[in-house]
Amino acid sequence: SMSAENDDDADGSAAAVIKLAPFNPTCSQAQNTAISMLHLEEDDVLFDLGCGDARLLILAAATIPSLRCVGIEVDPVFTSRAQDSISTLDCSVASRIDVRLGDALDTTVLGGGGGGDGGMWGK
Repeated sequence: SMSAENDDDADGSAAAVIKLAPFNPTCSQAQNTAISMLHLEEDDVLFDLGCGDARLLILAAATIPSLRCVGIEVDPVFTSRAQDSISTLDCSVASRIDVRLGDALDTTVLGGGGGGDGGMWGK
């Protein structure tokens, strides 16, 4: 079920953030199992809707050469944590991970809004 939480914005005002699920980090064993079961290949793009701190995307990108990863996270705290973690990675991995602040139920957050820019990788 969806829940609304009030978070204080930077300017001190309260904004309702709708969350589809609470943040529940996945252990590394389950992450490895998930990556294995997905049979990801180098030319795939892995989307993680509600990516939290992007730990699954980071592991997947580090494990599978050339895999591109996109995470959508509604909570700016976790989006910031994800971007901070990604910034510490080698550029060959970090350049293949894109974490976006947005609502996973809003399809425009995926970059397909007709802008013609082709999204993150020009495709």
